[in-house]
Amino acid sequence: MFPARLCGKGDPPQRTPKSPYAGQRNLELPAFPSEELAESAFAIAQTRKASFHDSIYLALAISQQATLVTADEKPANATAAYLPVKWLGALQI
Repeated sequence: MFPARLCGKGDPPQRTPKSPYAGQRNLELPAFPSEELAESAFAIAQTRKASFHDSIYLALAISQQATLVTADEKPANATAAYLPVKWLGALQI
């Protein structure tokens, strides 16, 4: 309940809900359709016994000739010898 002295006449204040992504719309970040990466991701998941979820990010990194940096140490260490992935904790920043 909102105190009456803040709301006036006992009604709660009217608020317009904000999207949690409202600030991100202005960042102009590139988007990559996952459909185009699905086949590669599935192959990575099967070969490396990784989750499809993790593999889609690895497939994206490979397609963009980039290195995936992750805070998830276990999958990073398990695939670092074969795929472009680094554990965030190992980086000297």
